[in-house]
Amino acid sequence: MNWRKARSFDACDNSRPAVERKIDATRYGMMQWLVISLVIASMVASVKGQTGDGAIRAQVLELGIVDSTFVFGKWTQDGRTEETQLTYLGELTTSDGRTLKVMNSTCIWGYSRRATNRILVFDGEERYIGNYPVGMTYELPSSIESGQLVFRCMEKGGGRGVVTKVDLSDGLLKEFFVDCWGEVYSLNNEP
Repeated sequence: MNWRKARSFDACDNSRPAVERKIDATRYGMMQWLVISLVIASMVASVKGQTGDGAIRAQVLELGIVDSTFVFGKWTQDGRTEETQLTYLGELTTSDGRTLKVMNSTCIWGYSRRATNRILVFDGEERYIGNYPVGMTYELPSSIESGQLVFRCMEKGGGRGVVTKVDLSDGLLKEFFVDCWGEVYSLNNEP
C-alpha cells in the first residue's frame, strides 16, 4: 500500500522520515513562490499596458491633427491582440477660459473583436481629465463645432440626418443626453 496517497500533507507529521517531510515542504514553498511570481508578473503586465495607452494618446495629442484616425496595435494570425483607434476631434475653450481637448477612443479586443468606446477629455496641458463611456462605435461624436460636441445620427439608431449638439462651454458635464441615440452618457474620472 502506498501510504502517501492515504495521508494528507502535514509538515509536522513525525511518522514519516524527515527527508520526505523536507521534500514536501520544499514543494509547498516552490508552489507559493510560483503563485506570487505569477501575481506580480500579471500586475506588471497590466501597468505596462496602461502606460502604453497613455503614451499613444500623448502622441496623437501632440500631433494635433483633427479628424484623422490613428491605429495602434496589430492583429496576429490567430486573431489575437488589442487594437486602439484614436481620433482627435480638436479643442474648445470654456467660458472661464479653460481649454479642453477631446479625442474618440475605440479599443478593439479579443477573438470576436469587441470594442470599448470612450470620449476622452484632456486639459490644455494634455493631462487626462476623464472619459464618457459610449456603447457603440457609431455613437461617438463626429466633430467639435463652436464649443459643442456634435453627434450626427446618420447611419444607425435615431432618424436619418438627426444632429445632437452638446454644449461644453461651461466645462465638463456630469452627464448628457444624446437625443438621436436616446442615451445618457456619464463622466468617468478613471483612466
